[in-house]
Amino acid sequence: MARNRSEPDKRSLQNVLQEITTAATTRAAEGQKIFSPIAAFLDKHRNQTAGLSPYLQGALAALSDDLATVAQHHFNAYISGITPTPSTHSPAPALSPIPSPLPPTPPPSYPPSGLAQSSYTTITKSNPARSGTAIKQTKPPTKKPTPDVKQSLPDYRLFVRLPIDHAAKMMDSYAIYTSLRAQLGINSNALKEVQTTKTRFALYPATMEALSTLEAQKEVISTYFGNCQVERSARWISYRVTNLPRKIGQITNGQYSMIPVDPATLSTEIAEQTGYRPISVSETTASAANVNSPSSSWFINFSEDSKASLSTWLRLFGTITNARFLTRKVTIIQCNRCWKWHNARSCARSPRCRLCGLSEHIEEEHNNSCSTPNPYCYPPRCFYCHGPHPADFTDCPLRPKAGTTRTKAQRAEIRKTCAINLAKARTEQGCSSESSATTQEQHMVIDTPPTQIQVASPFRPTTPPPPAPSQEPPVTASVEPYIFSNLSQKITKRHPSYECFSPTDSWTVTRRPCVLTYVWKNAGLQASQLRPIITDPATLSDLLFLQISSSTGQSVLTINAYNAPAGSTRAGKAMETLISLPETLFLQPTLLAGDFNLLHIRWQPSLTYRPAVSADPFIEWLDHLGFILTLEIDCPTHTRGNVLDLTYATSLLALSGLHTSTAPHLDSTSDHTPLLTTIPWDQRHTLPTQKIRFDILDQPLFLSLLSTNLSQIQPLDSLKANLESLAQGLTSAIHSAYEGSAKRSLPHKKGQPWWNPECKEALQAYRSELLPKEEFRSTIRKTQREFWRNKLITASQTKEVFDISKWHKSRGSYRSPPLKDPLRPDNPPAVSVQEKRDLLVRNLLQNTTEAGDIPLDCPAVPTTTLPFPEITMAQVEKSILKARNTAPGEDELQTNILKTAWPLIKDKILFLFQGCLRLGYHPKYFRHAILTILQKPSKEDWTNPRSYRPIALLSVLGKGLECLVARNMAWIAIYYKVLASQQFGALPLRSAIDLTTCLTHDIEQALNQGKTASLLTFDVEGAFDNVLPGRLTYRLRTQGWPNNLILWISSFITERTIQIRFDNELGPHTDISCGLPQGSPISPILFMLYIAPLFHMGNPRTRFGYADNRATLAISPSLLTNC
Repeated sequence: MARNRSEPDKRSLQNVLQEITTAATTRAAEGQKIFSPIAAFLDKHRNQTAGLSPYLQGALAALSDDLATVAQHHFNAYISGITPTPSTHSPAPALSPIPSPLPPTPPPSYPPSGLAQSSYTTITKSNPARSGTAIKQTKPPTKKPTPDVKQSLPDYRLFVRLPIDHAAKMMDSYAIYTSLRAQLGINSNALKEVQTTKTRFALYPATMEALSTLEAQKEVISTYFGNCQVERSARWISYRVTNLPRKIGQITNGQYSMIPVDPATLSTEIAEQTGYRPISVSETTASAANVNSPSSSWFINFSEDSKASLSTWLRLFGTITNARFLTRKVTIIQCNRCWKWHNARSCARSPRCRLCGLSEHIEEEHNNSCSTPNPYCYPPRCFYCHGPHPADFTDCPLRPKAGTTRTKAQRAEIRKTCAINLAKARTEQGCSSESSATTQEQHMVIDTPPTQIQVASPFRPTTPPPPAPSQEPPVTASVEPYIFSNLSQKITKRHPSYECFSPTDSWTVTRRPCVLTYVWKNAGLQASQLRPIITDPATLSDLLFLQISSSTGQSVLTINAYNAPAGSTRAGKAMETLISLPETLFLQPTLLAGDFNLLHIRWQPSLTYRPAVSADPFIEWLDHLGFILTLEIDCPTHTRGNVLDLTYATSLLALSGLHTSTAPHLDSTSDHTPLLTTIPWDQRHTLPTQKIRFDILDQPLFLSLLSTNLSQIQPLDSLKANLESLAQGLTSAIHSAYEGSAKRSLPHKKGQPWWNPECKEALQAYRSELLPKEEFRSTIRKTQREFWRNKLITASQTKEVFDISKWHKSRGSYRSPPLKDPLRPDNPPAVSVQEKRDLLVRNLLQNTTEAGDIPLDCPAVPTTTLPFPEITMAQVEKSILKARNTAPGEDELQTNILKTAWPLIKDKILFLFQGCLRLGYHPKYFRHAILTILQKPSKEDWTNPRSYRPIALLSVLGKGLECLVARNMAWIAIYYKVLASQQFGALPLRSAIDLTTCLTHDIEQALNQGKTASLLTFDVEGAFDNVLPGRLTYRLRTQGWPNNLILWISSFITERTIQIRFDNELGPHTDISCGLPQGSPISPILFMLYIAPLFHMGNPRTRFGYADNRATLAISPSLLTNC
């Protein structure tokens, strides 16, 4: 028990010192008894270095020194009676002029609880939070949960509450601080700061121990201030109780009377009815003002430690009352000095004007900023959003809100839109100044600061590759990866944030790959695969060459190699192939890494076995080309202590600061230790733009911004230039409002869908050696099995069932290999992304027969006259609002955002569409497409450009116009029989089932009549891409379509521009002069009209077609006649 300072110690000083000395001696003896076995253990194992390599000796010495330091630190703490704290390298505190008191008396002597019985097992059982295996505990059900009180940081302040008329209320906080420290005397160091509050002052202690010192000095503080209350802040659980009677009946000495309900009576009643004693009871302001009402409402506050939980319906004084839990609201405080978002009591910034945000003057000195004479009032300008309102406007779009933050791009779009409102307000109020109506647009550039690139090798992912935060290596070279038994599906371990490279395309021909390389998508690296000519096909799957370039122009060739061990089928073949490659391939900076399975004293001097003879040619080849070993010599990479995994670099690359070390934190349950190679590159780069998230759209803000943006767009007469401006202005207005009211997604993906916190804890426990390998793998497998089983159980939608049915058909996804040009077979394969894009354009988007096209205005004699109705608002709404939410084009607009904006934009869109069809003009803004290159799943040779399909991502507004025209043309073509009755595909009331039914009926009828039937099927190669504009318009004129529609189609199909997105990179603008864009709603019907004459040749009943596929049926008595 602490001794009162006013009561002197009657013991002599000699007796006190004798007690302290005895206690310290006893404490030292106990410490020696506890820590002596630990010291003996460390000394014993420190000297057991016989037979260890120098590398292991150094590691053992370092570990022993660390353990000795920790043991000495805890021994000193035990002797002094102070709780041990982690050692830091902070500088020593300055010496205090106040003499330090005597050290505290050590606690009574007792052995540490359970020290003799403690073991590793009991410690881990008593601390389950440190264990890597998640333990699930079933919580007992409760009747009613305790109100969710948000846990916040503890408040260590000591508050001094002063009356309203107290003299100290007018004093400065710093004056109080200096004066109060003088009053505290030797305890003045406990007070760190004094701040002003509403109730007056808050005393900040220097430490938690200093708070106890200040609380012990409450009498001194109260005497210093006088007439005050000194207390700590208390957190409450608050309720509002309503429908409480104002008066209650009472019988006293046989007399009945009505007495008013006061706080004391209500507090006693609540304690009796609920079992919780309130600490504060007060009547609400509205209830106290309305004394004539029969009921009242009160605030009831309980201590947070009581965890009070009241029922919604509470019976008090015989009346049913309502108790509502009050949640704490986050209040946004705005400073009335600088008008920023913080407390004004601690603001030391320059004052700003509330009306214009300038710091040169305050609001009282504000005057008009233009030459318009008074009493004209110049509109205010918010220095947050640049809108026409003062800085404290409650509806400011950039006013902070609880749980909402605006990104840099959102703030830029909001300010640009609000500046338009400001210019409009100035114009409406007759301002004579030429004020700028716009603000400079700021593009969001995310600059990543890492200054190095890391390569992990060899990585054996028995579990999937790790997620890709900034501390993980962006390049991972995997050796002997997991491969699914069905090689045709090419399934292996992968991660959504990584791109996977395979050494071969067809695993069924070249066997399963032994090496794979993963590259993080957002690392700012350009990876291109090289495939040198290798004569031995057996080693194609053992070597993977990858050219990695940074955004700053640096480049390195990485080689991921697997050399089969002695005794296997291909023992040493990969090494022999590597030696036989031309030396010119290695003139560039090269990093060679992999599992070589070669034992030699060159990299393992402590080797006790006979060195591998096959390693000598490999060593000579390395020395000849100047390769340098970047791994520390004699550093074991296998669990048996051998060096099997190597990393070599060319001399220039190795001397640039490259280094390799073992990486146990990347362990994936393999018997090989991963190696981490760091290349000192300046790797700053701009992250790719992510998509805008519609699910977090602030719809009121979006409509407000869009309304302002649309006010600048006025539909003019239907001229081509005006229509082009209207199309671009509409898209820009919607996109600007969209980007200002919604955030973009994060650049990092979530990873595998089945990865949960239990897997993460198991991984941490395994890498901390707290969980065996088998249990870790079992946890991962169990999690995967439960996730996919739950998918099967919860599937209820048709789409979910359809997706599940395709699981057994899934295929692996890999980066494209070097592409070969069929048109130029003598050229080397295209390696870089730019070379691949040029090759794809040349083979897929350029028609060799383009020179034979005819002019667009070539005259033709129509066979009939076809009508085309005037479009209506109902048709426009159907074509846009009922469209599927597909991938957006360059404008990033989807159908969902158009549905939200439809009430504001529908009239302008109707005017645009009607004007385009009336003039026969398709805006150039709608003719630009992002061309995504997809792999055809049925192809095996990925080096052939014909194994890829280009898909055009167009503007949603432009696709709405195309869809509207396509629907009308399809109905007209069927009604007026422009298309044959057996021509199917993208046509109403004609499905593929109808086509097969017609074909089956004709064949069965022929067989029943004793005849033979033969069917010739063929496909139009590159159907959409080979449509010639001149011949298409000529065909439409021949069929009798209106001239304005033909002009619109000729405008749609000509002067198109594309940007190719291939291998996650977007190329420059490219002009194309022929072809129909795959992905446009009108392309299928135009193609069918283009080939319609083929179905009218001969007997139309024998011709069948679906899109670009055709079949001709021949029926006769004999097969010879059919042929």
